[in-house]
Amino acid sequence: MDSTSGWGGAEKFGVTPDLACFGKAMGNGLPIACVVGRADVMKVFEDIFFSFTFGGEVASMAAAMKVLDVLETTDALVRMDANGRLLQEGLNALAREAGLQDRIKCIGYPFWSLIKFLDADGKDSLLVRSLFTQECVKRGVLLLATHNMTAAHDPLAIEQTLRVYAEVCKTLAKWLGEAQPEEHLEGEMIQPVFKVR
Repeated sequence: MDSTSGWGGAEKFGVTPDLACFGKAMGNGLPIACVVGRADVMKVFEDIFFSFTFGGEVASMAAAMKVLDVLETTDALVRMDANGRLLQEGLNALAREAGLQDRIKCIGYPFWSLIKFLDADGKDSLLVRSLFTQECVKRGVLLLATHNMTAAHDPLAIEQTLRVYAEVCKTLAKWLGEAQPEEHLEGEMIQPVFKVR
């Protein structure tokens, strides 16, 4: 299961892969991953050496079994999709209302959407991201730049998050209209973890 659809991108896009990899979402964040595929392709694993760090770790296996059980027996996927849409569409509407539709955009899929923070020229802006994150954290919402939906997100969490986003969008609209919005930073600006050279 990846974050693009109920049972993965293959189902969403109507593709039957030769091989597919699934990661930590299948264990609710615990260290687990798997490679699956057609029988003829997987047969290669009988003749090659492959290794993995957590080969004998059973807690992750138990978590993965529980995740599969929850996904197969509840409406978790439907709720995750619906809540993800509410957050994505809600943030975009709030950005529009604040006049920030060209500066803050939530894109991607409801299960896992990305918040883009842009400067006046439409380029990625660490300043806008830093100010947005700073103000969300001050109001009790900790985020990176994505919405990673889980079955634990309930309507109250979505409502509270959107209320914070509304306040933050209004604040940023005011600050970004000033000559030096960076003066509102209360710490260091966010820096990218990975750099492309």
